Amino acid sequence: MNSALESSSSSESLATFRDEIAAENEADISARIRSLQTRDYYNLPPQNNPGEAFHDIDIEGFGKAALEPKSLKVSFLAKGPITPVRSESESICNPNSTLQTTLPLLHRRRQRRRKIVANLALFISDRHKSLVFSGASVSALFRLTKDIMEAVVIDAGSKLLKAGFAIPDQAPSMIIPTQMKIMNEDASLSDSPSHQADTVDPVVRGFVKDWDAMEDLLHHVLYDGLGWEIGNEGQILFADPLLTPKAVKEQLVQLMFETFNISGFYASEQAVLSLYAVGRISGCTVDIGHGKIDIAPVIEGAVQHIASRRLEIGGADLTKLFAQELAKSNPQIKLDISEVEKLKEQYACCAEDDLAYEKTLESCNEEQHTLPDGQVISIKRERYTVGEALFQPSILGLEAHGIVEQLVRIISTVSSENHRQLLENTVLCGGTVSMTGFEDRFQKEASLCSSSIRPSLVKAPEYMPENLSMYSAWVGGAILAKVVFPQNQHITKADYDESGPSVVHRKCF
Repeated sequence: MNSALESSSSSESLATFRDEIAAENEADISARIRSLQTRDYYNLPPQNNPGEAFHDIDIEGFGKAALEPKSLKVSFLAKGPITPVRSESESICNPNSTLQTTLPLLHRRRQRRRKIVANLALFISDRHKSLVFSGASVSALFRLTKDIMEAVVIDAGSKLLKAGFAIPDQAPSMIIPTQMKIMNEDASLSDSPSHQADTVDPVVRGFVKDWDAMEDLLHHVLYDGLGWEIGNEGQILFADPLLTPKAVKEQLVQLMFETFNISGFYASEQAVLSLYAVGRISGCTVDIGHGKIDIAPVIEGAVQHIASRRLEIGGADLTKLFAQELAKSNPQIKLDISEVEKLKEQYACCAEDDLAYEKTLESCNEEQHTLPDGQVISIKRERYTVGEALFQPSILGLEAHGIVEQLVRIISTVSSENHRQLLENTVLCGGTVSMTGFEDRFQKEASLCSSSIRPSLVKAPEYMPENLSMYSAWVGGAILAKVVFPQNQHITKADYDESGPSVVHRKCF
């Protein structure tokens, strides 16, 4: 990280590669960039980012690979191989697939992918060859590109919505609760006695459930929070949850273009974006959100959906567990769920291992906490139970493996040649992973797993914001926005007018 870009053989290789690219015509550039890939561009989202730690890029190998001819394989991720045909009018569809497309369409998709990689290589070499890629220099890199565009990046979770302009080395400018209070027509709060009765959750377990409330929330974020002006709307990149239904994607892009009249749209999955945030394009993300746990293997920027798994438990379920445990030890005190959430964030932790957790049955330090109303609550073993439930789901009444075992089993379903790069590039994300002791417990469980290749956690680059795990998908989206919008790889208003909401499946992978 402290080495200069122009140092030693890396700078020479980069300069040589830049000169070679500049000397070739556009067709040759496309052919050489295509040879860098060993899989289908149809399934491969833009994967290079200008904020990636440069010491992780093998410039010499990159240049060498560009000169080695390789055959192009075109395949659909879940549908098997597809053989390109000569005639433009002839279908190139797998017999087992319902997807009908043509060679020119696939060719245009591959061209967009190659253009992103080629332009990014020239962008880095021509404008930033003398930068020292420390934290300060990466910040300078993003500031230099700020004048190109200022897209808004939004990651709407079940508990928190993260939004802000695409500046990857900074935290999102807005981090607000997704839950909304119901207002009367005179703009006063509802006088319902129940807390649940006067609130609405637009996003439930990761997916949008109330579109009217979501529209109101986005209107507040874009116009009140970020300062958009009606009639002068910009571009938006959304972070999609794992396994988002097609209908939800189409309704989102329809809302963006028809209600907010945006000029451009792009969406990418949270798992891919979280990897981008730590400078990776392959790895496995373990995302412990408020309403779900997503474990997703990603190979060269493409989520392996068949192997991915979503668990319908999350931070909200841990909060309910904490409330139940506190009620047992403090029967005289009635706790509001919002107060329990704050107590969980302050006191919940993970034991060193399962034996250490069992020892808390015999003895455990007691914490005294004074509530806002003056009552004093005692917190003992309950704070360890919250974290232990992630490694022993039976505590929640679930017959399932612990989170580390789940990870290893999921990766075992992927091709064996990818096991090492997935396990050795494991990324933890979501607010729950910041729980005291969680990362250490995860690493210890990983060292004891039966797999010959053990999971290894990827640390966030030092130039990235603190607490990156809480909004890594947003940071990855900000990085991606710096590539797709300037290079016109996004959905434009003209694209939407021509094809309708279904265009999102063709242009956002």
